[in-house]
Amino acid sequence: MPKELTFDQLADGYKKTIVTAHRLMLAAMNLLEEYPEISLGLAELGQEEIGKSLSILSAFQFESKSANWKWFWSGWKNHQLKAHRAYLYELIYPLRINRIQKDGSSVSLLGTRSKISQEREWSFYVNFDSTTSTFQSPEENIMEIESANRIITLLYLATTARSVGLCLEELGTRSAYKALSEVALRICSTNLNQQNMTSVFGEFQHRSSENAEILASLRKHLEEGRKSLAKYTRRESTQAAEYP
Repeated sequence: MPKELTFDQLADGYKKTIVTAHRLMLAAMNLLEEYPEISLGLAELGQEEIGKSLSILSAFQFESKSANWKWFWSGWKNHQLKAHRAYLYELIYPLRINRIQKDGSSVSLLGTRSKISQEREWSFYVNFDSTTSTFQSPEENIMEIESANRIITLLYLATTARSVGLCLEELGTRSAYKALSEVALRICSTNLNQQNMTSVFGEFQHRSSENAEILASLRKHLEEGRKSLAKYTRRESTQAAEYP
């Protein structure tokens, strides 16, 4: 692995991870009904790519600081970390899809396995279950509902990631990438929660007129993403808070 990356390399990688995540998501959707086990694995890989995109966005802060690049590369092949890091996009915009039950109640789409990375393992490989002393194939181990839940989770995370990417493409400046990367790095490296983010974005916005412009563009694209997502989730509820 190279020790350091240039702005152009990071910008290229950032765009490609988001595009790849969407391609994996579409493939997972197409295979859901006939091959739910493969669909689950593809969706999990897509979520890892979304997590990678946030790592890359964070790295626009690093420049030539070698110690920071160690942080970046240490998580590059950590499947569990990448899958969980994707959820941090909810701190940028807490967009979430919940499944609506027959009684009208709303439930979150939680995974059923102890580790998200196990979804990939059980999707593509025959495994040995020590509790039952039997080999289990992906086909008999994974049900369609598990795959559907992962796809829907990927859908709302990818929507937010794409909105951030569209904001940066619209602004088209290196300073915009670097400014938003500061927020991404704080999210990835400090213990923030959703209650903290109003003040984080408030501080960001008032620091400069350029930051205010960045945040205005980000709000626009996030809201467009939410509206687009709402059109295709009739059986689910789409929720988002007011910030940033």
